[in-house]
Amino acid sequence: MEEVKDIIETANDQVEENLEQTKPEKFEKLKAWAKEHKTILQFIKFTLISMIAGLSETIVFLVLNAVIKDRTPIEALTWLYINRAPELGGFIAMTVSAIVGQVISFIVNFKKTFNSTNNIVVAAIGYAIMAFLIIFGLNCYIGSLLMIEISAAMPDNLSYLAEYIAKLICMMSSFIIVFPMNKFVIMREGKKKKTGEALENTTEETEPATKEAE
Repeated sequence: MEEVKDIIETANDQVEENLEQTKPEKFEKLKAWAKEHKTILQFIKFTLISMIAGLSETIVFLVLNAVIKDRTPIEALTWLYINRAPELGGFIAMTVSAIVGQVISFIVNFKKTFNSTNNIVVAAIGYAIMAFLIIFGLNCYIGSLLMIEISAAMPDNLSYLAEYIAKLICMMSSFIIVFPMNKFVIMREGKKKKTGEALENTTEETEPATKEAE
């Protein structure tokens, strides 16, 4: 019985040892993959964060659109909504919800997705300009044009859905525009980060040579 017990204990120890050896290997492989496919990893993170921001934006839009019942036309913004005065409630709901979505997207992506070393104030200004164009140029101007065309193509009893469909199209278009703008312009990696990576790579290359010399 003792011999059997010793065999079992030895086998368990061997299994644990093998597991301990494979964990670092898997971790290193995962780390190497992430380093080689950095853009893909960033895109995955950006997509997940955009889904959270988009969900928040949609919830805010639906709540405000339902709560704010004022449908008074805003004549001063007729030019923005393709010769049609936007209704106060819908305009507030679309604008505020878009701002909420963009703020969430900026803060989380700057810190977690792109790990940007850019000046956050400069990045925020650049992002604000882009967000302004997206909110008022894409969501309001182009969004209203889409809403008119979609509403005209739908049956009268379903025309109320045109606003939501136009909103969804604008959100998807915003997603396509924002990722490359963030990665290559607004939240790009600064010189400091790149220099650090170069030093890290140099250290990794010199370590094997040092070991061989020893």
